Amino acid sequence: MKRFLPLIALVVVALLVFWIFQDDSTPEEVLDAPAVAKAEETLAAATLDRGPERLVEEEAEPFDPRVEKVGDGNFGLVGTVVDEKGVPLADMWVAAFGGPYPFFDFELDVAELIENPLELSLEPIASTRSDADGKFQLEGLYGRGQYLVARGHHHLTRGRQEIRPSDLDTEEGLVVHTIPGAHLEGSVIDEFGAPVANVEIFVGPSLMYIPQAIRNRDIYLDRVFTDSSGHYSIDVVPANMTLSIVGLDGATHPGMRDFGPLNPGTDADIKLQLTPTGSLSGTIENSDGESVAGAKILAIPIDLRMLVGVVRAFPEYIVESKADGSFHFPQLPKRSVVLFAQGRDGRAIPVGSAVTSQDSVVGKPLVLQTMHDLTGRVIGMDGKAIAGAKVLLNSIPMPESSGGRRGLPAPENMLMEMAKEILPELIPAETWAITDASGRFHIAAWEGAKLRVEAVDYSKAVYSVPRKMEDKKLALILMQPGGIAGTVSNQDDGTPLTFYAVNGTQDSSYFTPPDEDVEDFPDMDFSGSDWRERSREIAERKEEAKRAMVGEIIRDDETAILPEKSAMDNLRNIQMKENGDPTFLFEGLMPGNWTIEGRADGYVVEKYKNIRVEPGAITEGIEIKMSRGATLSGRVVAFGTREPVAGAVVTIGRSKESGFEAYFRMGVETTAMARSKADGSFTLTGIAPGMEWVHVIAEGFSPTSIHGKPLEKGEVREEVVIQVRQGSNIHGYVYDRHGVPIPARLVGGFAMDSQDFWQTSTDENGYYHVEHVKPGNYFIITASLDDEALFTGNLLAVLNGSRLVQCFAREGETHEVDITDLSAGGCNMKGRLLNQGIPIAGATMFAMGSGGSMFDMRMATAQSDDDGEFEFKSLAPGDYTVRLDSEEWKGSVELIVPDADEDYQILETPQGVVRGRVLTETNGTPVEDATVKLVRDDSSGGMFSMFTGGKETDWGNSDENGYFEFEGKAAGRYHVEVEINSWRNTNVVSEDSPLGNERSKGFTLYENDTKIVADILLPVSSAIKVLIQDAQGKAPDQGYTLTAIMDGGEEGVEPNSNWGFGGEGLISGLSPGTYTVRIEGRGFAKAQIEGVVVGEAETVEVEIQIEEGVQLNARILGANSQPLPEASIKVFDSEGKRVDGLDGPTAAFSRMFGAEDGTMPLGTFVPGSYVVEVEYEGEVQTRNALLSPNESTIVEFQFR
Repeated sequence: MKRFLPLIALVVVALLVFWIFQDDSTPEEVLDAPAVAKAEETLAAATLDRGPERLVEEEAEPFDPRVEKVGDGNFGLVGTVVDEKGVPLADMWVAAFGGPYPFFDFELDVAELIENPLELSLEPIASTRSDADGKFQLEGLYGRGQYLVARGHHHLTRGRQEIRPSDLDTEEGLVVHTIPGAHLEGSVIDEFGAPVANVEIFVGPSLMYIPQAIRNRDIYLDRVFTDSSGHYSIDVVPANMTLSIVGLDGATHPGMRDFGPLNPGTDADIKLQLTPTGSLSGTIENSDGESVAGAKILAIPIDLRMLVGVVRAFPEYIVESKADGSFHFPQLPKRSVVLFAQGRDGRAIPVGSAVTSQDSVVGKPLVLQTMHDLTGRVIGMDGKAIAGAKVLLNSIPMPESSGGRRGLPAPENMLMEMAKEILPELIPAETWAITDASGRFHIAAWEGAKLRVEAVDYSKAVYSVPRKMEDKKLALILMQPGGIAGTVSNQDDGTPLTFYAVNGTQDSSYFTPPDEDVEDFPDMDFSGSDWRERSREIAERKEEAKRAMVGEIIRDDETAILPEKSAMDNLRNIQMKENGDPTFLFEGLMPGNWTIEGRADGYVVEKYKNIRVEPGAITEGIEIKMSRGATLSGRVVAFGTREPVAGAVVTIGRSKESGFEAYFRMGVETTAMARSKADGSFTLTGIAPGMEWVHVIAEGFSPTSIHGKPLEKGEVREEVVIQVRQGSNIHGYVYDRHGVPIPARLVGGFAMDSQDFWQTSTDENGYYHVEHVKPGNYFIITASLDDEALFTGNLLAVLNGSRLVQCFAREGETHEVDITDLSAGGCNMKGRLLNQGIPIAGATMFAMGSGGSMFDMRMATAQSDDDGEFEFKSLAPGDYTVRLDSEEWKGSVELIVPDADEDYQILETPQGVVRGRVLTETNGTPVEDATVKLVRDDSSGGMFSMFTGGKETDWGNSDENGYFEFEGKAAGRYHVEVEINSWRNTNVVSEDSPLGNERSKGFTLYENDTKIVADILLPVSSAIKVLIQDAQGKAPDQGYTLTAIMDGGEEGVEPNSNWGFGGEGLISGLSPGTYTVRIEGRGFAKAQIEGVVVGEAETVEVEIQIEEGVQLNARILGANSQPLPEASIKVFDSEGKRVDGLDGPTAAFSRMFGAEDGTMPLGTFVPGSYVVEVEYEGEVQTRNALLSPNESTIVEFQFR
């Protein structure tokens, strides 16, 4: 789930900057020097002894976070608010919102997310309070899905509870389930200790704990203001989670801190101090060094938590340059920032800076990129010029070196790396040109940039400029928009639906032929192709087809650039109906192939694909017939007691993972979802055929997933009983290496078998606990999240970890797991980084422990300053490899950390070089693009040992002359390994003689020496060509793993493996001998041929027929029905031959990917009779298994 963190940051930054730069049709006034001076004078006059006051317009009325409101819609909702025991709660504030998450609310149209992103007003559609019996009645809701919260009296809903259209205007009403929370109050003071009134307060999940908030469905946000004494109060906030409070005394005077987890039912008093502020000045110029006036400069704090302040009052983070090119931010928080700039003549490469005082200065000028320009024409599909079109720059220029493959980017570049893919599309540019009567334009841009074109009567379009123009001009093809019109109705009787939504998604450009058309070309031969070659050939043919469609309308000196849609366009193509009108009409669509989807509560999502939209035309007659689908009903009960469980969220999907996905999407895709009633009953409707995994999330229980027979179209399945379990509890203390408990330490666990994860943090006593964890084998890690580093924007110093600890969480048990984090209380390692005596500035540094086991997770990050100085806050004693990435040098250095409180070391980059050449053994021909590995023999262990055999390894490739080179290597013992890396082994001496692999002799590289390795001669190897057919004699259209195992091969030597696709594959690099050839592919039983004899430099061809297989699983339980993942397993066929291959790593991975109930996959086998043998602590049990076609089987074992 940590992958969601950059995604969240990306969305926040992208929407923010879009809002900031939102363009209108009139030119903006540029302040002259006197006006700027007057504005600065006004601000200075408002500065008192305690710092700048908030200069914002006061709200007309006091903000009421618990306002009661009647909405503008036509529907109502009645219901009851209950606590965790089902007892009604009086005087609870109940409010309905448009979106599933508070960060992305809308009221009437999803397009509001584009027009007013991240407004964060938290204004409900409608709200009220529950009466003495817990009853409530909302009025003015819309006829679509909405989301409900209830808050008050130490209770609140977990996240937002979905309101389905079928819940509206009903007498039965909706039961709103709440859980215990905590009460929060406190005060806000400025940096001088004085209370501050009218500070805007936001409370939500801590940024670093958002994955846990998503897992627990606790995406929460609340907003209040401080009173005249600086005091604030929130009636209820979530318990058992780490929260963050952000205070805004104006956008540029924020404060924030993390706190919690709070215990349910408690009262917390949190004092918040605002951040000190300073000023920042700088200059902006063009590529010729000339000053630029009137450019807009935007400063975004690298501390992502401050983006809330930028959103609330973005003008305070923007200034304009004066006539001399100077700019000045009179007030910014003392943090690191990234500066963006754009003007009429171009955009600047983002620059990082820091606000440290009242007179901070940007270290170097911002430079508008005016040295590069693009010329071309804008033309229609008929080749005629389009005059008066506006061509806008839609890209941000990036630094030439913003972090390399082997390291981490600098902090300011981390922000851009996250956003560069989508951010440029969201910034309406001030750099633009208007086409003349001949359609010609000239714009300050560069090869590889993106442009956007707007013209009357034409679709807005984005264009990707090739990185290599070869002195050609651009021909931007513009098309007139089209549309789609149709109807939505009930499939059974043709009647219209009262509530439904339709959305359109463009699948391909007007110029892109579908795959099947491309593959039908008679001159294309895919036989023997692997998936990469197949994809490449299809892509090339598509490009040829595109060029053929526009080739006649462009000139010889032009390159045709075809239009693309914007990433945000899909949000504009959503229509929601609540009045029974069956018709819909989408206009302004980019021509091409589209898919229209219909969605309605209780119906299956219906898709109408491959709708062709022609330029200037409406495609009519699209009829979307909505079907009721299958129905599943039953009860949710507690395991053992079989007591009904109310308020459980029940969803259904096609895979085990679909349960979490369903709740993460919160009904956005009309997933079949229901909540159990007081008697535990539930009914899922609108289920698509093939759904087979039912998922249940219930308060006070661990998440549950059960697998059943796939539902068929229109099937009604009843009386399904789902038993949910309490799960496991894990708790303990986290200590540093001296045995001192560590507060505010992140503790996280993940389990491959149960496919679950959790996050929490230690309290002030170093104690952590998590409840209702799914049983499974968890890997637990602790890490520091350095708030100081986060505040200052030094993202590379935020994370510091130690090692993995295992815990097998068993059902119904509480496990005490104390953790000693060796990186805490370790050595404060400072030093200086030099390259041949010259300081390396801005180097990203990633330190990884070496010499340990695969569970050794000692790691830390840092960055060198302008003088090459660096600091690792706390490193456990031991050996480390530090990977460096900078503009001057990339590579690794060694670091030995002593057992001391602090140390200072000079790290000199090694200058050793290893060079060599790869040739064919037969005739000395250079071998291009061979994979070359430099392996250090005197290294071992560390967190990456599982991938490199415990040895430090660098990868490279031979060039067109067969040469390879590794620079920046430390002294040590090495050897070189060369492999042929093409799937089909295209480096061959002749068609039937593939090249094999080779390894050099070991050698010693002395300090800062250059070692020339003797030529590595690749022999003509033996090979086995495998021809694959299914039972019908056809080549299956998928990939396979091919393995050749030599009879009597050397122990510990891995067998030769490769991938195959379609009807064939090649296993090369073989020595003469006798082999067993094995093939494994998804959905097919493992097949093999024994006794394949391969001679010297010979390619032997074998045929293997594969059969569709059946999944065989085993559930192995011990005392108290606890899973036994450590049991030994063997599978034998009817002839007594072992067929499982469950030894070594295969068995370990099988256990890791098993289920939380002890079920683990044993493999896919041909239907028939088998014997499964399991041994545990000396006891052996066997079970017979009869595998039938298309039906997986589970055999169960129970040990005492």
